[in-house]
Amino acid sequence: MRLSYLALLLSLCWAGRGEAQLNVLTLREAESLVELIPDVVTSQQRAECPNVSPGYAEGTELEFRVRTTCGSGSGMLIGAYTVNRWTGAIKTWGDNPQPVGDNQGSALAAQLVQQARKRILSTSEAQCLARTAARAIPGWSAGDAVIAVDPLSKPGTPSAKSEAREGITHFAANHTSSSSRVESGRLLTVYLDEARVRDDETGADLLSAAVGDLSAKLVGLRAPVWLSDEEAASVALAVPQVAANLREGCTLNTGGAFYSHEALIGASCKDGLIRDSNVLVNLETGSVTDPRTRKSLDTREAQRIARQLLSDAQKRRTNLQEAVQLVCQAQ
Repeated sequence: MRLSYLALLLSLCWAGRGEAQLNVLTLREAESLVELIPDVVTSQQRAECPNVSPGYAEGTELEFRVRTTCGSGSGMLIGAYTVNRWTGAIKTWGDNPQPVGDNQGSALAAQLVQQARKRILSTSEAQCLARTAARAIPGWSAGDAVIAVDPLSKPGTPSAKSEAREGITHFAANHTSSSSRVESGRLLTVYLDEARVRDDETGADLLSAAVGDLSAKLVGLRAPVWLSDEEAASVALAVPQVAANLREGCTLNTGGAFYSHEALIGASCKDGLIRDSNVLVNLETGSVTDPRTRKSLDTREAQRIARQLLSDAQKRRTNLQEAVQLVCQAQ
């Protein structure tokens, strides 16, 4: 099987930037729904290697074009679709969009949407982020001042319930200087679905290295513990048909969300030829398969490497959790 990596790279250029919201479907989650569309399933059963090219539209819409990449009709468009990241609804793309999918796809969409809603920051995480952000207020980080950040609404009250529906939490921040006996206050709003903090006095987000670091960690805790593309390539190298094609002047190509939970990996060479060594590595399990036949290409060494890398990924997740706890407990 030969794949046109130029076409794949061009498809990546079509994809832009999306909204950084925790409580909507990720690109790969939406992609998993596209892979269950009956026409796409049929294409896979025909060993046509349907390949997904994602793109970000306005609002909560994601756009997908699905093409065949195997067989005599390689490159043919199977269909163009949109997925609503908030509801999981799938429609055909165009002037007259029509719903697509079946019961299996609808059930998975409901499951993924429910999981996404639970990814927002907890109350304690929001308070920790607000405390960190308060130190980014001009003049609040210097000296021996005491900074207190407390929820503006008590849990269970109507105002707290209203905030929860809006996906925000308000905090009262107070800065007390022991040297000048001056006390000042600010109202801060934490967006639970975006892990960011707004200073309500200025209307601007509070930014600092510490805020960015903590926000990135909180977002990272919500990502699946999967292999990276580079780690998947390490697994693929333990497959004979991949390793055999890495002669002088050849490299492995990977990267791009062409499949919902797999990395597409293949060898390309300076002479312009693409070697017949394309494989799919499951980012969740590390298993290796043939993109066309879906038959396993696993070897004992590939499985060993995958287990070790996934174990390392889990350790990184544990370290990340401990790092967040350390920051929040120290406040």
